[in-house]
Amino acid sequence: MSRRYVIKYEHQEELPFTRSRLRDDVSGATGHVIETSLNPFLKGYFLDMDMKSERSPLLLSFDELYEIAEKVVFFTYVTDAQFNKGKIVVMKYPYPACILEAEVRFIFSNPVRIEGRVCENQQELVKNMSWTKLNNVLEKLQEFSEEVSDPRYHLGWLNTWEEFKGLGMSFPLSSKQWKFIALIKRYDMELIQLVKSL
Repeated sequence: MSRRYVIKYEHQEELPFTRSRLRDDVSGATGHVIETSLNPFLKGYFLDMDMKSERSPLLLSFDELYEIAEKVVFFTYVTDAQFNKGKIVVMKYPYPACILEAEVRFIFSNPVRIEGRVCENQQELVKNMSWTKLNNVLEKLQEFSEEVSDPRYHLGWLNTWEEFKGLGMSFPLSSKQWKFIALIKRYDMELIQLVKSL
């Protein structure tokens, strides 16, 4: 079996390592966390505003992380999903505006530090993430996000739409925004299929 990777967009001074950080932002996905991404097309999204520098892609072995993690959380972004498969949990992320992160969260009982492989080559990143079968939908999401992104709030309108929906209220959206939401739903469905195949 070929190696399966996830991507950690990491600060330059940490490379080629990454470490867990305590997170308590999402109920059911808290603890010592290494947040990774399935999206090899991110560009500029992980710009660190404090350090004024973009983070570098670090390839980490999915299987090695899975082996040592207590829990592995895959997120959907607009589809209500909640199920377990072994130590894997699928749940809905509360902020759909974070869709481009396509996050997979590895949770540990204690702090961990993991070595990865820096990969700045876009084609190599895409090739290494082909095992997920999500590249096609993620590339479409990345490209289309530029058409529906607000210069100041990026995809923040998705969070507002989610809040209104939760209150049983309608929130006016353009046809392009509805098309983008449909793409997110496609991502969610394909992600669920990925988890079922693991």
